[in-house]
Amino acid sequence: MKRFVFVILILYMFLSCSTGNEKLTDISEIYLNTLNGDIKKYSSIIDGKGTVFVFLSPDCPLCENYSVVLKELDSLYRIYGINFFGVASGTLYKPEEYANFFEEYDWNLKLLLDDSLALLNHFQAKVSPEVVLLDSVGITIYQGAIDDWPVDLAKKRSIVTKHYLQDALKAYQRGEAIQVKKTEAIGCILEAR
Repeated sequence: MKRFVFVILILYMFLSCSTGNEKLTDISEIYLNTLNGDIKKYSSIIDGKGTVFVFLSPDCPLCENYSVVLKELDSLYRIYGINFFGVASGTLYKPEEYANFFEEYDWNLKLLLDDSLALLNHFQAKVSPEVVLLDSVGITIYQGAIDDWPVDLAKKRSIVTKHYLQDALKAYQRGEAIQVKKTEAIGCILEAR
């Protein structure tokens, strides 16, 4: 009997171990509005070769600063079937504020309105801009900073030496292992619940 209980205990511990690739919650059935009023099901958003979510705040200086880099990466990797989406989490900012931000910085990213914070909570994003790169089936393969340019909100390096998102995209597109899978993003605190 003791042996049976021991085997059950070991089996339970084995089955409850995390590999780090599991999704925190099942969000495949949630629906998100877009800035132009369309409604998208989460599972249809991740139907390409890969997906990049960029958590944004329209008044965050780093979001403004990274607009050029993100536009370039979007343009470069779109031809490989990797889709970029801006994510507007919470209700702190109005959709018009995001629309003005996109117009001012000439962004053509598709924007998802995450009013319920489902994406923010699922990916446990903390700051903007924070990026999440998903593979073709929706598994997170990179999350964190775009690069190592910001040291903190007020201090930036003069030269970027680590291009985390670009390196992850390049490795994924080539079918190579992603060397850095997670970094700590620096930016403006996102609304949380």
